Amino acid sequence: QAARVSDPGAGQSPATHRQTAPLDIVNSMTSRTFDIGPTENAVNIYWYLNLTLKYLSDGSPFSDATVTVREESGLVSIRDVPAGVDGILLEMELRERTYIPSMSITTPHTLTVTKGPLVDAFTITMDVSKDHTFYMDNYPPVLLVSAPEDGSLHNVSTVTFEGEAWDAVVTPNEGLAMIRYRVDDGNWTPVTLPTVTAWSFDVVFEDGFHVVEIQVHDAIGNMNSTSLTVEVDTVPPGLTIISPDDDIHITHTEITLVGHTDAGSTVTVDGVDVIVDAEGMFNRTMTLSEGVNVIIIISTDVQANEVTASRTVTVDTLQPVVDLDQDDLRTNQMTFVLSGTKEAGATIYVNGYLTEAFSSTTFTTQIDLANEGLNAVDIWSEDLAGNNWSLSIIIERDTTPPTLVVGRLLEYTNEASITIQG
Repeated sequence: QAARVSDPGAGQSPATHRQTAPLDIVNSMTSRTFDIGPTENAVNIYWYLNLTLKYLSDGSPFSDATVTVREESGLVSIRDVPAGVDGILLEMELRERTYIPSMSITTPHTLTVTKGPLVDAFTITMDVSKDHTFYMDNYPPVLLVSAPEDGSLHNVSTVTFEGEAWDAVVTPNEGLAMIRYRVDDGNWTPVTLPTVTAWSFDVVFEDGFHVVEIQVHDAIGNMNSTSLTVEVDTVPPGLTIISPDDDIHITHTEITLVGHTDAGSTVTVDGVDVIVDAEGMFNRTMTLSEGVNVIIIISTDVQANEVTASRTVTVDTLQPVVDLDQDDLRTNQMTFVLSGTKEAGATIYVNGYLTEAFSSTTFTTQIDLANEGLNAVDIWSEDLAGNNWSLSIIIERDTTPPTLVVGRLLEYTNEASITIQG
């Protein structure tokens, strides 16, 4: 059937009567009664929406964006209409309701605004023609890195990155959509989104310089990023002790330790800092105590990698005295077994011959006695430090039995006892 439309209200565009079946009424404020005939006939009520798109940051036109409109049911009524350089869309026709023949409400509408990575949406109820301005959130989310520092040095392979991130603007679609990182332009790795603002992740590096890029994206598509450079060096410096040799014995208390390490490293000898020259050489003269001394040398490079060496030096200024077990140095045999105690590790020579026990604190040796009577025996002892001690003893060999002369005895006697003389 034909339809009349009223004159527009003040400031509104003229109403439009498009066709008879279906009957579309646009921007009409006049009430009327329709007699809907067959079910294929319909009456649709539309209103004009004048939409202006702007950037939230400065209010400038959100130009060249596209807008898609969905009715309350999800039906797309307008798809990807461009806003132009001024960001304005005039007289977009949005349907409020339809009669086919029963009435169905088709508003509120959801309008999705898109430009590049930025996507946001808002809802609007169309029960009258309207002017509406939509502000696109173009503020990037906040991204802060608290650790590590840019350009930092690390002596461990695993480095923990920590910081905070949050959406910069409170909007109905606020929130973070993604945090991710990559190392040396490699693949992106997602990071668990923070429940409040704090985030962290660990990276296992190989030794060397690395660039780590971190990105945060909000739900609209705004992105913020930062890059950090880290250096990883897990290799300790070289350390060579030139002198003294390890596990030595000396007879004096003063010693000079000489060594070499990587240039630029710091060295301590028994906890005392020593000077390292441009070639990496260092030395320290020290006074040791009697007995075993363990010297600890530590070299530390600029990345705090450490290497440790040690030298064991035994100071022995005492003579290696030998204590003999025998007090009686006489025998009726052709040989004499001599035994005693000595300093551990000391060597013993008896009449120029080396005894068998080196590490033991006891010794036993058999001496051939060449002479009947007095035999001189020289004992000489030397310890590992070079101290020596000597002793000369006399061992008497007496293999001749004593003389025995018995006087004349009577062959017969009538006495119960006799006297023997000799």
